[in-house]
Amino acid sequence: MTRGYAQLVDLLEAEAELLRDRRFEEVPALQAEREALIAALPATPPAAARPLLERARQLLIDNTTRITIARSEVASGLAHLRRGRRAVAAYAGGSESRMEARG
Repeated sequence: MTRGYAQLVDLLEAEAELLRDRRFEEVPALQAEREALIAALPATPPAAARPLLERARQLLIDNTTRITIARSEVASGLAHLRRGRRAVAAYAGGSESRMEARG
């Protein structure tokens, strides 16, 4: 009766592991599997599923937090790269104009 809900928890735990291991490219397939499972579950869960649903809820919150943190880290890294590129481009431009003035 609660097998589908246990599978949901298993999928969310597997997703958490992928996120901890920074294996982000594997997450969408697992999320698609989770969505398919959720669609197959009854609209009204049995009372016996409550502990599993509470665990699934907490895992979902934790996984969302992990994704948000990872996204922020990636955005910060990209911003750092952009600043570095601008600095290199400015330095290269400055060097070229000085060389032209000498030439």
